[in-house]
Amino acid sequence: MLNRSPHTSPLADKSLLERKVVEKILKNDSYRDRINSEIDRAVELIDSGHSGKSLMDQISGGKNEKVSVIELARSRISARGRFKSWDRLWLDSFSSRYATPEAISIHRAERIVERNVVDIGSGAGIQAIYLQSHGGNKVIGIEIDHIRHLLSRINAMEMGVKGIRFLSGDFYNMNIDSIVTTGSVVYSDPLRSESVPPKHLHDLVPNPEIVFQNLSAITENFCFDLPPHLPANAVTIRGEMEYISVDGLLSRLTLYTGKLQESETSAFILPRGRHYSGRPMKFECSDSEPNDYIFLADQAVVASGLLHKVIADGMSSIYCDSRRTILTSSSLVRDFPDRPEI
Repeated sequence: MLNRSPHTSPLADKSLLERKVVEKILKNDSYRDRINSEIDRAVELIDSGHSGKSLMDQISGGKNEKVSVIELARSRISARGRFKSWDRLWLDSFSSRYATPEAISIHRAERIVERNVVDIGSGAGIQAIYLQSHGGNKVIGIEIDHIRHLLSRINAMEMGVKGIRFLSGDFYNMNIDSIVTTGSVVYSDPLRSESVPPKHLHDLVPNPEIVFQNLSAITENFCFDLPPHLPANAVTIRGEMEYISVDGLLSRLTLYTGKLQESETSAFILPRGRHYSGRPMKFECSDSEPNDYIFLADQAVVASGLLHKVIADGMSSIYCDSRRTILTSSSLVRDFPDRPEI
């Protein structure tokens, strides 16, 4: 049994999904097909502007089924655009907001390859499933919320991923030494409060510091999905800090330790798939006059401290704040990683 973090109260929203409904979806193929059809119908109705009683009246089934179908439908709509098969994912409202987008999940699976991975707080199972299907890993997911545990099993089945194990329970109360072995990768995407931006690792559940302290005697390999705007000096665990942007906007911060670490810091840019790594340097913003060309720097490159690696000769800055770094040049720098709105 692990030493428990002082901050262990779940921060996730309470799901409106009915446990008996979700258990039946998992166990009964024909029932799952019927619910899928109802979800598809609910998605069409919501897209057409229906809500409230109008929406409930047009969904078949008992009250618990209707409530579950509507939450599943809204969750799929929320996930639309981030997953190719969004219309066959099984997510509650919290999971749909925080599930790692498909492109980022695949990127991580291409970094963590052919290992035994333990996902602590696996949620609805999305990242765990990609780690198994795209990385050739053997994955065990542990989730304290039983509804999300059931959803993860349904998602693995729907996505045709075999061999993955999902355990239901509080990992602090498990014999984790029998699950995490020498050389294992411990992955964790901890919960965070929506109302108060986290400023320290102990603001997250489970606290990455506690996870690291408890398990670092067994393995050196950790991968933590951290809030992307967490101050760099708040990350007290040494490792590679990889900032990921999507369409120029900062989306994820991943901390890699042990054999997973490839550099001091890095930036990964989606959808272009460009990658920069090295030692971070503080960028001193100047107040130059605008020239012929204006560039709005990609946020992952700025956050990682790697802007010095991509600035071309003759480029200078004209404005910097916490969200924007604007540069200028007399010539077009074609390979500069700028945001698409410029």
